[in-house]
This record gives sequence, structure tokens and C-alpha cells, in this order.
Amino acid sequence: MHQHVLSVPNLDRVDYLHRNVNTTVSLPIAINKSQMADTSTLTDSCSNVNTSYRSKFTASFRKRTKSVCHRITKNLQSTEPKLHILPTATNSRFQQVIDDKQSRKAFMEFLIKEHSSENLEFIIDCQNLAAIHCKYKCAKRALQVYMKYFSQTSPHELNLDVATKFSTAQNIAINPSAESFDEAYLKILTLLQNDSFRRFS
Repeated sequence: MHQHVLSVPNLDRVDYLHRNVNTTVSLPIAINKSQMADTSTLTDSCSNVNTSYRSKFTASFRKRTKSVCHRITKNLQSTEPKLHILPTATNSRFQQVIDDKQSRKAFMEFLIKEHSSENLEFIIDCQNLAAIHCKYKCAKRALQVYMKYFSQTSPHELNLDVATKFSTAQNIAINPSAESFDEAYLKILTLLQNDSFRRFS
């Protein structure tokens, strides 16, 4: 007949486990001085790399910005219209009257009496238009000149042939500028020289 033996746990061990069951155990990490030095060196290297990258990026950004600004300036300069050279009269005396303010004023008074002052006004407006440097202002002014002298409802409408009016309208529609009136300018200039100026002089 076997006798059952009850094994009693070691009370000292149970008490030790009970007292230390909720204790957080921290494992010590051993880092020697050489490892700390390596870590510091790595941090400094990363900092140097970041500084070097920022410097290179800033220099590259400034270079590209300067290049873009240069191209924009160059494009603006290339789009700026050159002064348009208008046709000149074949009669030198007539051209002198057109260029001289006092003589032109006397000629204008004569044309007002003949009810054809719009011809000389058109010549003067075209000259002023050709002197405008700004492309936007030149285009805006060209449209105003067109409406003043080519509109059928305008009291200043020029007496020109249909073909000249049509070609001028096309020029204005495509690219309003001083060049748009070259054909009309030459015809009105010739008309003043060969007709009105003969009576004036």
C-alpha cells in the first residue's frame, strides 16, 4: 500500500516571487566610450550632409530662378515693338508742312474749311501711334484709331476704297498695331499731297 506524500512548496521562494512579481526588471545596456564617440561622429556627419545638401539646393534654386528671370526679361524685350517707320511724302515741301507744328496748324485750318480735316487728323494719329513703345498700349490705341476713321457710323470716316478698308480691317483683327494702317496712311498722304496741298499752297 502506497502512501501519498504531499509536497509542500518552499515558503521562502513563494514569498520571494510574491514580493517581486510586479517588479519591472531593466536590462543594463553597456555602451563604452568608443561607441559613444562613433554615435556622436555619425550625428555630426548627418548634420554636415544636411547642411551641404541645403547649400547645394539653395545654389541650384537661385541659379534656376536667375535663368527663368533672364528668359522672361528677354521675351519681354523681344515682344516690345520697335518704332514703326511711316511712309513719307514724295513732295518735300508737303512733308515739311506735315512735320512742322505751325505749318501743320495752318494746313489744318484750311482743311476744316474744305470739310476734309479728318484726313490730316488721321495722319497725325498714325504718327502718334507709331511712337508708342508699349505693345499693349499700341494695340489699344490702334483699335481706337480704327473705330474713329473706319467705322461707318463715325463722323470722321475716311473716304477710302472698299479694298483698303477691308485689308485694314483684316490687319486690325489679326494684329492691331501701327503697321495695320500703312496702306490707308499712304493713300491718305498721297491724297493730301496731290489734292488738298496744291490748293493750300
